[in-house]
Amino acid sequence: MSSTMALDDLFDLDMALTMPEPETSVCNNDSYRKPTMDVSFAQIVREMPTVEMVGSVCTVCMESFKSSTVGAKQVACGHVFHSHCLTNWLSLHNSCPLCRFQVTLSQHTRL
Repeated sequence: MSSTMALDDLFDLDMALTMPEPETSVCNNDSYRKPTMDVSFAQIVREMPTVEMVGSVCTVCMESFKSSTVGAKQVACGHVFHSHCLTNWLSLHNSCPLCRFQVTLSQHTRL
């Protein structure tokens, strides 16, 4: 009878659909970050164009842009993300999260 209970647990949808909580977040773990050179990623994102997005979804966090959302930032390729999502992404990668368009410091720094 106990083997039946264990077998039932294997097919429990609630347990199968529940993701375990990660011990550390990759976005908050400094050991994964690349060197920032002279310009911070937050500064790069601040200098990107700010656009209003309603009824769309940020593909980094999968949350919708609300009408009062301040900080929807547009990458040079045209894709738009929450500013904090883009800052976290760029601290790990130097490309657009959606199309992998290279984001370079020279594109967003003022001379």
